[in-house]
Amino acid sequence: MDFLLGGCAATCAGFFSNPFDVIKTRQQLHGELLQRTGQTGPSPAGSPATGTNPYSSVIRSFRSILRSEGVLGLQKGLVSALAFQFAMNSVRLGIYQTAENCEWTRGDTQASTLLRSIAWGGMSGVVGSTIACPFYMVKTQIQARSHGKYAVGFQHRHTSTMDALTGIYRTYGIRGLWRGYPGIVTRTAIGSSAQLATFSTCKDLFAQFDWARESVAITAFAASMVSGFFTCVFMSPFDVIATRLFNQGNR
Repeated sequence: MDFLLGGCAATCAGFFSNPFDVIKTRQQLHGELLQRTGQTGPSPAGSPATGTNPYSSVIRSFRSILRSEGVLGLQKGLVSALAFQFAMNSVRLGIYQTAENCEWTRGDTQASTLLRSIAWGGMSGVVGSTIACPFYMVKTQIQARSHGKYAVGFQHRHTSTMDALTGIYRTYGIRGLWRGYPGIVTRTAIGSSAQLATFSTCKDLFAQFDWARESVAITAFAASMVSGFFTCVFMSPFDVIATRLFNQGNR
């Protein structure tokens, strides 16, 4: 049940966060193929000229996507994104919750408890990302697709999640579905360690205060805010690497 609940919760959240994921992907890929020659013309993939980045901020990214692709452009790659969230988080959160229920994350001291939480968080992230890797690659490639001056990175021509999976399999075989795997396994191991360890630690810390003991929901919300911040800080560099590895051209 822990596996199912974890996957369903992440899938519901993924529906609302997908527009920001599209923006994140475009921002991470912008300038990837620009030649370092000082030229101001478009890149080989049709990326905008240097100094005219349409994804320079969240607000500008929203405007650029709405202008070039309409409202539906903000939900590009939704199917593969939700499939990734369910596959990865059902396994990741299920394993970690099982470890918590069995008290495998608990140590004799607060420091040892934190270290065990980090270890179990990282291990559960590795297993989850290994299973969900193909969906993340497809999500990245579909979200990167645009046209004209709004195109960034290599432009893959997938028409759907199933078309992408079958096309990659026919061209590269089963190993092609896990191309870029080192990027996502590092990203998720570090992000999962930071998220789950800080969330558990913050819950225990907040439980010492009266306001936290009066409301489980407020405690969980506050712990989630803190863990989310640390997750973004530690995972962001590896997220850029994973995105660029997954969106590589055919080679």
